[in-house]
Amino acid sequence: MRVPLPSNSIVPFLTAVAIILTLIGTLFHVEFVIVGMVIVLILLGVWHWPRKYEQSMDWVKAGPEDALPVSTVVQGKGKHPPYYYGTLLLILIESVEFGALLASYFYLRSTTNDWPPGDIPLPQLLLPTIATLILLASVIPTYLADQAVKKNDQRKLVIFTALNAALDIVFSVLIIIHLGFLNYKWPHNAYASAYWTILGSHLIFMGVMILENLYILALAVRGYFNSERHSAIEVDGLSSYFVVALWIAVYLTVFISPYLL
Repeated sequence: MRVPLPSNSIVPFLTAVAIILTLIGTLFHVEFVIVGMVIVLILLGVWHWPRKYEQSMDWVKAGPEDALPVSTVVQGKGKHPPYYYGTLLLILIESVEFGALLASYFYLRSTTNDWPPGDIPLPQLLLPTIATLILLASVIPTYLADQAVKKNDQRKLVIFTALNAALDIVFSVLIIIHLGFLNYKWPHNAYASAYWTILGSHLIFMGVMILENLYILALAVRGYFNSERHSAIEVDGLSSYFVVALWIAVYLTVFISPYLL
C-alpha cells in the first residue's frame, strides 16, 4: 500500500509559528490559547489534505506487497494504521489528565463541610442535563456513520457525520450558555477554579472533536472514504465515544455529586 504524505509547503512553518504564539498566549488569557489551537488544527488539516491522485484507491494499492502497515488502508482482521494506536495513546493521556482534575475536585470537597463553599449556590442542572442527553444521542450517528462507510454508503456517511457534528455543536453551545449564566468566575475561589477548569477543559476537547468531525465530513463529501478506506471513521468514532464517556464522569462529579455528598 502507498502512504499519502504531506507535500512540501510553508504550512509546517506557519503551524510552528502558531504553536509558539499559542504557548505565549498561555501567559495572558485562555481565549488566546483557544484561538491559537484552532489555527494550529486548521493548518494541520490544510497540510494533510489529500492531493488529487491520493483520492484514487488504485494509487493507494499500487505500493509493494511487503510494505510496512502504515497506509490509511490496512487489510487484515485486527490490523490498524498507526494513527489508530496514536488515538489510543491520546485517550490514555486524556484519561490521566481528567482523572487528575476530578481527583482535585474531590480533594477540595474533602477540605470543607460546605459544598459549594461560600455564597456559591448548588450547580444548576437544566442546561447541563439537556446537553448531556444531546451528547448521549450523538453516539447513535457516530455508530451509524461507521456502519455506513463499511457498507460503502456514502450518502448515509455524510448525513450521520453531519448530524454528529451538529449535536456536538449544540452540546457545546449549551454548556457555554450555562457558564455565561454563572455569577462567579474561575478566580472566585478554589471551587470556582475547579468548576471552570473541568468544564473548560472538556469544552476545548469537544472543540477539537467538532473540528475533527467537520474535517472528516469534508473528506466524506468528496468521496474519500469507502468500504476499504475507512480507518479514519473508526478513529473519529473512538474519539467521540471517549468524549461522551469523559462528559458522563464530569457531569456526575460537577453537577450531581454536590447534591449527594
